[in-house]
Amino acid sequence: MLLPPDIIKSIQRVFFKDEHFYHDEFLYSSKLNDLFEEHKDSLDHVDSTALQNLVVLSIHKIKLKEMALERMSVWNYNDIKKEELPYLEQIIEEVSCYWLSAKFYDYLWSTTTQKNFTNAKKALISYQSFPIENLLNDQSYWERAIALATWADVPEAYESIIDNLISAAAQDDLAFIVARLLIKQPKKVFSLHSLELTKLVKQAIDTLISEKNYSIAISYWELLLKIANRSLPSSLNKNEIKHLYSDTYYRWAIQERERNSHLLTAKHFRSALSLLESLDGKYKTKHNIDSLEQKIENELVKTREDITKQFEVSAQIHNLDLTDMITQTKRAMHDQSFEAIFSIQGVNLLNIRTLYFESKKDQGFFVRTFCGSISFTDEGGKLLGSYPTHSAEARYAQWVQSYQRGCNLLASGSILPALHTLKNGNNIDKEYFSELINNCLIIPTSQRALATNALWFGYCDDFSTSLMLICPLIESMLRFILQESGIPTVTINTACEGEKSISLLLKLSKKHRILDSFLKFEIEALFSDRHGFNFRNKVAHGIIDDQSSQSYGAIYVWWWFLRAVTLYQTPVQPD
Repeated sequence: MLLPPDIIKSIQRVFFKDEHFYHDEFLYSSKLNDLFEEHKDSLDHVDSTALQNLVVLSIHKIKLKEMALERMSVWNYNDIKKEELPYLEQIIEEVSCYWLSAKFYDYLWSTTTQKNFTNAKKALISYQSFPIENLLNDQSYWERAIALATWADVPEAYESIIDNLISAAAQDDLAFIVARLLIKQPKKVFSLHSLELTKLVKQAIDTLISEKNYSIAISYWELLLKIANRSLPSSLNKNEIKHLYSDTYYRWAIQERERNSHLLTAKHFRSALSLLESLDGKYKTKHNIDSLEQKIENELVKTREDITKQFEVSAQIHNLDLTDMITQTKRAMHDQSFEAIFSIQGVNLLNIRTLYFESKKDQGFFVRTFCGSISFTDEGGKLLGSYPTHSAEARYAQWVQSYQRGCNLLASGSILPALHTLKNGNNIDKEYFSELINNCLIIPTSQRALATNALWFGYCDDFSTSLMLICPLIESMLRFILQESGIPTVTINTACEGEKSISLLLKLSKKHRILDSFLKFEIEALFSDRHGFNFRNKVAHGIIDDQSSQSYGAIYVWWWFLRAVTLYQTPVQPD
């Protein structure tokens, strides 16, 4: 005898009341468990156990690419015993729900020792009973059916599933979902249908573009490009796909500009440009792609201007009163020797990291969990990088920018007031700096005059000239230190040899423990990291301007270089 009819109907209501055709497996489990808790005391042991076993069955989930179903740790019930399976099967047949039947026979074949061919066939029949029109929500079940047919070696079921999916693609406007499912199958299987599917997907893209639904159209283009990259039959070749894909990004960018979403506009223009740049040379020439690339580059220039204007309008400007800080600095430096300038404490990475992690604790759960990425731009609106929020790259970029802000604050509130105060009370000439440089262990002999001038010009408030000299000197100093330590700094190439860049020199210095992580960070933040001042690269490429070369950052670089020179002096020999 089966469970009472009212309980059977209650079980059926768990599964047949889903208005949106979405199988919420946790909700199923929860409702079945509520039903068990409600009736367990009024049922005999066999029926109570059967109802509990339904709960246990429902918490077995499909795990991608794994044959066995995975039991979730939801309720602490015993596993289903072998001798309890026949009665449970009778109940499931009486309930007559394709989801429950598929789960049960899949469980029997894949997870228990009951690997009976009949169980596999019953599971496959049940999986194919899922309404094909609801494929969008049921993709995982159809994918499971394909995998199960392969594992159990049921070719007729495999072919039937593929045929059902192909028919759905043509009849129910599901080409994208079907193609995304079938591209995972062996190439010889998908190639039989790829031409037809790509035509249908392209038709869907045309409809989406006509409706200005570019975000979804982009996903469809990505799938077509994936098919083309696998050299499968397609209604479009790879170059045609990239060209049209780029055009969709361009349209999307214009749409975002109309919405004043200028950061997204720039992102989509860059994506469009990247696709065009990857086209074959012959295709570019035939379709005049160079002029199109130029057009998008011009649009990017305009977009960067829009980003800057939008920031100027919307940014909250906070004025920071440094009067007390400047007054205290001047008071501390009054009547002191020039060396008192070294008593100023520089910006410390340890403090930056501490403040960073403290700020993360203060952020709300929503911000920490759902804000998936973070982007950085320079003062001209150019993208510096876009990273997942919790990635090491995002964290490091934020540290660099915090360091940059700290340098500006210290230069304006301490270093510059200290310099002017000490200049009034000390008679310092160029010879003073020459002596410092001559006794410095990390300055090459051939560059001592340059280093002396770098310090002297900064002392005379000409920080622009000082910066122009210090930037190449830093790279030279790194190279000199490595060479003195017996570490080669030349790139080896069959065609030519040259000196390694500052980035490679910093990596070598860290690898061979010439620099610790704190000093390496400071050099990167000041000279070579694009998220920071990046002075070395800006000077080298001629993109530094009058304002930034005489900025608080330039003042900090001069003081930092002066302090480094002073720290690495030749030890004084005792008399």
